[in-house]
Amino acid sequence: MAESKGSYLCLNTYDRAKFTFSFMQYAAHVPNGDFVKFFRKLLALPNGTDYFPKLVLKDSRIYYRSGNGTLNQLESDTSTQALMDYFNPTLLEVENQELICSARMVHWASYDSAHRKIQVETAIQHFKNNMVEYNKRFNLQGVPAKVCLMICDIRHQGRGMNDRIANALSTNGNYDRAFANLCTIGAVNYNQRITTVRNTINSLLTSGIFNKKYDSVSNSFVDM
Repeated sequence: MAESKGSYLCLNTYDRAKFTFSFMQYAAHVPNGDFVKFFRKLLALPNGTDYFPKLVLKDSRIYYRSGNGTLNQLESDTSTQALMDYFNPTLLEVENQELICSARMVHWASYDSAHRKIQVETAIQHFKNNMVEYNKRFNLQGVPAKVCLMICDIRHQGRGMNDRIANALSTNGNYDRAFANLCTIGAVNYNQRITTVRNTINSLLTSGIFNKKYDSVSNSFVDM
């Protein structure tokens, strides 16, 4: 809700990531990041070549195939600059290439349920991986889902660091207070986002969907 209001078609091309897409706003500027993993899965779909005929997967990397058949690698362990430039050549104007790539992604997400499924699966795996790391740092066994989600959102947006989060969690097991503390992190600059996340959590709690706690053994959420 905070990233896109839940839209599978949410797109932006205005900031340093150059191209960001999906309901979770996967950003193209991070090597081996969420966008790269997401887009690799898209290209592996049967209709991947229909939408991006000049892009191919080779050894799990994304390549551009030129007119003469030469393959040029667009992303690596250290850089996605070429991939970013493919989707959005510059930030100075809206180029034809940027329009075409944007239209292809929006159309694909609009008309192919497999595209939307990959958006969701990528998000689930991304945060399951994150929860393993957060549990190591913050010992989240048995901690309510609302607290865990706020930690995930803080780190996903980047509005707070681990030491600040750890301090907010230091409440001798009072998770309501811990949640309230987490809601203050970044509140000066990001109050609207925090309010959106908090209201969404409260709605999910009221509906009974979010009455869960974290189980570190299964790396999942179980009933309270």
